[in-house]
Amino acid sequence: MVDVDINGKIHRRSAGWDTHYFGNSNRNPFTWDPKTSPYHILDMSYTAMLMLDWYTELEKDERLLNYSKSYAESLLRIQRPDGYFPSWLSLGDQKDMEILSKSPESAMSVSFLLKLYQVLPDEKYKNAALKALSVIEDEIVPIGKWEDFETYWSCSRYGHDSLVDKKFVRNNMFKQNTLSIYYVAHAFMEAYRVTNEQAYLMKGQRVMDELLMWQAVWQPSFIYIHALGGFGVMNADAEWNDSRQSLFAELIMEYGKELDRKDYMERGISALKASFVMMYSPENIDTKEQWQRRWPFFGEKDYGFMMENYGHDGRTDANGIGIGEFTIYDWGNGAAAEAVNRVIDHWGPDFMDKW
Repeated sequence: MVDVDINGKIHRRSAGWDTHYFGNSNRNPFTWDPKTSPYHILDMSYTAMLMLDWYTELEKDERLLNYSKSYAESLLRIQRPDGYFPSWLSLGDQKDMEILSKSPESAMSVSFLLKLYQVLPDEKYKNAALKALSVIEDEIVPIGKWEDFETYWSCSRYGHDSLVDKKFVRNNMFKQNTLSIYYVAHAFMEAYRVTNEQAYLMKGQRVMDELLMWQAVWQPSFIYIHALGGFGVMNADAEWNDSRQSLFAELIMEYGKELDRKDYMERGISALKASFVMMYSPENIDTKEQWQRRWPFFGEKDYGFMMENYGHDGRTDANGIGIGEFTIYDWGNGAAAEAVNRVIDHWGPDFMDKW
């Protein structure tokens, strides 16, 4: 993007596709520049896990498997002696940058390695994953240290310069993010699938129960869209009905199935439904009204537009305050559509009727 002068006003415009480059997420402690942002292991492990999902569920493209295997070998080489995986590696020498390197972000690498083990049953993948999961179980879960990149270096940056790895004195709690809780619950479910050990399922349930404390099970009077089933973001942020509920929904259902918990199934399906609540469409009558009060020019051609959450700035009212101004396909309407399609593929088109 570059600044250009148009009739005396400065506007941001794209410099064109021929200026493209490959970079990393700028949601990090070091720089806002994607060109110089360090490697983020969480992002890479999640991407590799999705590649394995594509390989196992959609098409047996050997390039996906080969890349995943190559990445796994690199991941094993950087595992710390204590079991964690680093959060960020420097671009030049790929060294551990020592921020959040002992955090629940490692759980995503656990899930990836265990997923790979199910395709290529090499014990080194399982052993490395379970070693990391063990230290997360011992050091993260008991004290609720649910920190990750978003907790400090995304929209709500409060405490990024003073609270990392520290508790608030006032309430003896860390700044917490629900994504971290999800990563760990996901990792325990993968460990249970691989080992069939009931202990992993029970430990995962303990983490899942903490995650479910963040789900809206009521309709507050100060929220002017439907909140039931939606998820909050963190304990120092304001968003309701965040897109992460589309990420959480099927995992909640999986725990419900394994534990024979109908209430979990209801919560998972509610999260899936809540994933569509922010969509501007005639089906969402209350939400549609809020959109049009905030942006009166909205009309039929805008159906499907969707903000990632509600109350992003910490304020709401009946006249559209709380409705956002941007959309992100893979953290909004695209994520919701992907989630429901995935559940239909895995559970059948009549999954809601079964519970």
